[in-house]
Amino acid sequence: MFYHVATQEEWRTAREQGRFTPESLGIDGYIHNCRREQILWVVERFYAGQMELVILCIAEERLAAPWREEDLDNLGQTFPHIYGPLNLEAVVDVVPLSSGAGGQIKLPGNLP
Repeated sequence: MFYHVATQEEWRTAREQGRFTPESLGIDGYIHNCRREQILWVVERFYAGQMELVILCIAEERLAAPWREEDLDNLGQTFPHIYGPLNLEAVVDVVPLSSGAGGQIKLPGNLP
């Protein structure tokens, strides 16, 4: 299982189109994802101050596109990258992200 942080609007668009094709797929050639322990780091680094975020819970065995674990930015940790559109059948759950007291994002306890 790995995860992708998205806006609610991006997820709405994906459901309408029948597949998830975020901007990063066109720019970088892959969809950025993370492991459970990397979610808060990703939110703080790339989504600071944004509201209405969701976590897409992705079952890699259901993916139609190829994927690889890579450290392309030399961060000393790998991230799963999907090299093609994300088929919606691979998304086993969508969990809203919420902020706690002081606006700090907290990881939902109900992530698969």
